[in-house]
Amino acid sequence: MTFGEKIKQARTAKKLTQKQLAEKINAKHNSISDWEKDKCKPDMDTIELLCGVLEVTPTYLMGSKSDDDYATIIGNLMSEPDILDFIEEYKALDKEDKKAIKQIVSSLNKRSKG
Repeated sequence: MTFGEKIKQARTAKKLTQKQLAEKINAKHNSISDWEKDKCKPDMDTIELLCGVLEVTPTYLMGSKSDDDYATIIGNLMSEPDILDFIEEYKALDKEDKKAIKQIVSSLNKRSKG
């Protein structure tokens, strides 16, 4: 997956238009388009801003083999929009509630494999 494809995938996962992303990082709309088309890349300061808004790591954007798994996960999430809402709700839970959710999921996974 190219740098531009990763930006586009992360942007659409956050349900942002190119214009909205540009506004959040104080860039021009056509810059986002150029990056997504792999015409050029932003400077490191802008990459840091992108990572903050898109909630991805610089390593993911700049590319490493292990991050291909992350791209697959994002793609799968995009095909299940309800899961994105669930993730937002999960992030708002306290530590104990998150632990309980993990235990439930683990138990269900064991039961389905059993």
